[in-house]
Amino acid sequence: MISLKTIGKIILVCLTVLAVFITPASARSAADWVAEGNRAYDAQKMDAAVSAYDKALEAAPGDGRVLFNKGCALYMKKDYEGARDLFEQAALKAGDVSLEARSHFNMGNAELKTAENPDEADVKERLERVERSIAHYEKALALDPKMDAAAHNLEMARRTLKEMRDRIQKQKEAAKRQEQQRQRMQKDLEDLIKRQQNLSEKSREMENQSADSRHNSEELARNQSEIKNKTKELSQKMGQSAGKGKDEPMEKARTHLNEAAGNQEKARDRLNRSDYADARKEQEKASEAMEKALSELRKQGEGRGKSRSAKSQDKSGGQKPENKAEPRSARKPEAADQKKSERMGTQNPEKILEEEYKNRRRRQIFEGGGHRPVEKDW
Repeated sequence: MISLKTIGKIILVCLTVLAVFITPASARSAADWVAEGNRAYDAQKMDAAVSAYDKALEAAPGDGRVLFNKGCALYMKKDYEGARDLFEQAALKAGDVSLEARSHFNMGNAELKTAENPDEADVKERLERVERSIAHYEKALALDPKMDAAAHNLEMARRTLKEMRDRIQKQKEAAKRQEQQRQRMQKDLEDLIKRQQNLSEKSREMENQSADSRHNSEELARNQSEIKNKTKELSQKMGQSAGKGKDEPMEKARTHLNEAAGNQEKARDRLNRSDYADARKEQEKASEAMEKALSELRKQGEGRGKSRSAKSQDKSGGQKPENKAEPRSARKPEAADQKKSERMGTQNPEKILEEEYKNRRRRQIFEGGGHRPVEKDW
């Protein structure tokens, strides 16, 4: 999932007053639907707003401003994909630079919102969405250099992109270290298995000798004790690297090693008594358990290889970065609203929007001013 910190302090610029040039035959019905959509939008009834804007689009097909308004309503419904598509259409159909700039600005916002989806595990796709948001903010600024909100969100998106890339790089480095550690443990285990098998063979040789050799049995017992200690040390290392789940390959390997250490303990006791036959049986059990542990280690290595080839990424890669900066509105508020605007910087995006809607008549956040009556020639 690397989810992002709520990128939410982004600002959505929505236009709720239209000046659409259409044929007189459909003018009145289109105006009525737009007015109804605007009222529903102001009342935060987004389903009704979308329905009304759809009716307006039937009367004025492809009008950029109606498409823009519907996109704003979908954005408020958290349908960011649908909103982005409508803003894209609005940019293409825009009859003026101002609408085109705001369409790109809101496309950037929609891309950022989809990039923060915690269910999206494809980090590559999330990175591309943030990159696209940056491109849209840059386009908005190229069209309207005075759009402060676009400049602010551009900076925030760039910082978000850097944080994501840094986090992914750290995860790659951590994964590389873990794989190197797994490979070292695998090699150590392979060496221990060879030593255990060689010791088992020596026990077999002593088993077939007629004369007892106390010196040989003590030496074999010391060797067995050393292998047991090495096995326990390796088990502890695996415990530090294993995941939380009991079904994790590393944890399974550790369980087999603990079993092997128990067999090695018994083999050492029997060797001290020169009971080579029973010692060999315990040694063979230990080798078998160690082989199972080795199989689990190899399985984990193969699993990581497949994960890399599939370019999959753990959702923890989407941890949320801290956003320190606060957004500003698209245009500087009037003096009477300055303090209220500053307070809005600590709210969620939807709350920011709500405040913007309530104060729209008293603030000039769009080029050309705030709300005004619908043109009569609709």
